[in-house]
Amino acid sequence: MPRAAAAAAHLATTIAGPRWRGPWWFRVRGRSMLPTLQEGDAVFVRPRLPADLPPGALVVADDPDGSGRVLVKRLEAVGPAGIVVRSDNRSEGRDSRQFGPIPFHHLHGQVLFVWTRDGALRRPPPLRS
Repeated sequence: MPRAAAAAAHLATTIAGPRWRGPWWFRVRGRSMLPTLQEGDAVFVRPRLPADLPPGALVVADDPDGSGRVLVKRLEAVGPAGIVVRSDNRSEGRDSRQFGPIPFHHLHGQVLFVWTRDGALRRPPPLRS
């Protein structure tokens, strides 16, 4: 393996740990991402490094409170302390306004597809202005 590729693989393992072996499906619970995601929708998540995430992407990460819950949120920014995320439904749920940036090692990846409760498969909608 070339030295640069080995260094990149080591960095990915250091930042992300074993969870980067996905992809995964997660079931949406709660109302914090309404109207983008409904309770019961399933999201298909592909592992991504934080630097590869576009602003406005939907991301999945472990809740930084240590509860073991998994959060689906909209990426606002990638900073030195972690990723800053927001709920689409700002009146419900918790996001970086309450708990600050999510450390990089909590990130699972980016939502690529949504399988809705009524059986439709679609790409997640972009950030609305």
